[in-house]
Amino acid sequence: MKTILHPQKDTASQAKSQAKSQVKTKRSKLATTTGDKNRGVTPEQRHQMIAEAAYRRAQKRSFVGGNPEDDWYEAEAEISQVFSLSTELHNEPQH
Repeated sequence: MKTILHPQKDTASQAKSQAKSQVKTKRSKLATTTGDKNRGVTPEQRHQMIAEAAYRRAQKRSFVGGNPEDDWYEAEAEISQVFSLSTELHNEPQH
């Protein structure tokens, strides 16, 4: 069976590959230029993540007892720790 090369398809494939590479580069630059350990997460997104984590904490105890402020502070620490671990893993040298 004879293989037929299609220059237009090859060019399109190369362009698609190059576009994907550019998107990855832009995402990487965005994550590193945010200047904080949240790796590209906006303050609004972080706030929402904390709110959801605090809600889950209250939900686990069936909304009985506890303190919403304590739930918030504990959730905030949890989310901060997740981002710290993510940053540490991202910054580890590749072998």
